[in-house]
This record gives sequence, C-alpha cells and structure tokens, in this order.
Amino acid sequence: MFESNKMVDNNAKDMVRSANLTKINDKEFFMPRMTVDPYYCKGCGLCIPVCPQKIIRLSDQINEKGYHYAECFDQEACIACKMCYIACPDVAITIEK
Repeated sequence: MFESNKMVDNNAKDMVRSANLTKINDKEFFMPRMTVDPYYCKGCGLCIPVCPQKIIRLSDQINEKGYHYAECFDQEACIACKMCYIACPDVAITIEK
C-alpha cells in the first residue's frame, strides 16, 4: 500500500516538474511556482497585499472548512520572493524554485 502511494507521489512530482520547465535558448529552466493547500488556507488574505507581483487572490471556490482560499492566478509572473510564504500564518503556501 505504501509503495503504491510513493509511486503516485513520484508521478505527480514528475508532472509538476515538467509543468514548471521552460526552455530559453535551448536551455531548460525550472520556473518558480507558488501553490496554496486549500485544506489549510483559512482565507485570511494576508498573502495578497505582500505579493510584489499582485498575482494572489481569493478563489471563488470554497474549501472543506467553508473558506475562500488563496490562489495564484498567474504562475508565470511569480518571482519566488517567498513574501506570501512568510506572511501565511497557517503554513498553507509552498514555493518551488
């Protein structure tokens, strides 16, 4: 049971890696990615004003707890400054470089 979960996790990680991969002058680069775990986000909005790129908003969707959670609506503009990560009191934000 645990091995199959690890296999699924590895496949998911590979898909995320390929989604973040960008080619510039025939060289591949990983683009930064900001993700919010909807389960932990309570929609406080503290991440929104600290984002220098202004690419975070509250989602129209509601999580299990009944909150509108934060989401990044323009991943390509993310500079991975981690300001949203630092501001989040619920540790719901992950930054991948």
